[in-house]
Amino acid sequence: MLPGTMRSVVLNYLEKNCTKKRGIDYEIAYNPEFLRQNSALDDFFNPDRAIIGEESDNEISKLLVDLYKPLTKNIITTSFEAAELTKYASNCFLSLKISFFNEIGLICKHLGIDDKVVSLGVSLDKRIGKYGTEFGRPFDGMCLPKDTQALASFIKQNRIEPDLLEIVLNINKKIEDLTTTRQLVPGARETHS
Repeated sequence: MLPGTMRSVVLNYLEKNCTKKRGIDYEIAYNPEFLRQNSALDDFFNPDRAIIGEESDNEISKLLVDLYKPLTKNIITTSFEAAELTKYASNCFLSLKISFFNEIGLICKHLGIDDKVVSLGVSLDKRIGKYGTEFGRPFDGMCLPKDTQALASFIKQNRIEPDLLEIVLNINKKIEDLTTTRQLVPGARETHS
């Protein structure tokens, strides 16, 4: 959900259409998932972090914290908006990283440099890691393309130019076109959300 959705859509809908009273009969929290398509169960039971968006400290967020405590030490309780944007920012960063290394791969191909050596050398930097550093694979899956496009559109609607996200989407399209016409990287693609 894009920033503001919980407050302006979900809460408004419930307050207008529920016979029960929020804060007395029920509570609301937003808990975005960070699950990859092919390893959702493992990702749930071994999360990097848990994000819990809430309007005020309430019983449901305490229950969610208790649920996640055995799974991760990284539990962030925050506003609805910060939780919503954290989900999109995470997916868009992965899209950016994949697109960056695809652009580096295109430069390598143009200059006759082995892109695998460059990617390996960069990925060994602990601050960067290996994920997304392989040239020739566009970002795909259920969430990365959708969330990157949605956040770029959301930013435009808020009269901010999403220059970097637009570039990321353009690079991804270029790599998709190349893989379709030349089959740069044979085999299955990794899918993440």
